[in-house]
Amino acid sequence: MKYLVIDDALNHKDATNLKNLFESGDVFWKISQPVPQEFQTEGTSLHQLQFVNTIYANQNWTTSSVIGEAITPLVNRCDTYALLRLKVNLTLRAEILSTHGFHIDLIPPHESALTAVYYFNDNNGWTEFKDGTKIQSKFNRLLVFPAKIEHSGSTHTDVISRIVANINFIPHPENKEFTELTKV
Repeated sequence: MKYLVIDDALNHKDATNLKNLFESGDVFWKISQPVPQEFQTEGTSLHQLQFVNTIYANQNWTTSSVIGEAITPLVNRCDTYALLRLKVNLTLRAEILSTHGFHIDLIPPHESALTAVYYFNDNNGWTEFKDGTKIQSKFNRLLVFPAKIEHSGSTHTDVISRIVANINFIPHPENKEFTELTKV
């Protein structure tokens, strides 16, 4: 399976600004489930709650200018040719570690689309692929993989919240680093 992990994805100032903004009381969060119930890992329904801030969906920016300005370095780092969806997810500390459930973000999947997961903070949660590969949550880490690959987030037990951005996009055709990932 092809995926790319980029540590120190943003400059430290931009990464810290994003983290501080989304950890502040200035962000509106909507309650949601991480994945539809039919995809949830058995026995984990009590841990299937997250807060979501949708920033871009259905070809519309749905956020404040403050959030838009703070998130721009991340969008630029993804070198998007077409942004399909961008949301930030916040989960609260759980009593146990568990995988939420495998899913794809775009239905139907777009052949040349990628999914990027950006980690706002260090915690003992992860992103997992069906083959068992786990990518640990680490401050300022960016994980990029084909959008048609099933993946799952997880709970965490060591800090108050786990915050990740989920970005679905088509990479710029000249960005060989990312377009190679679409050839799966």
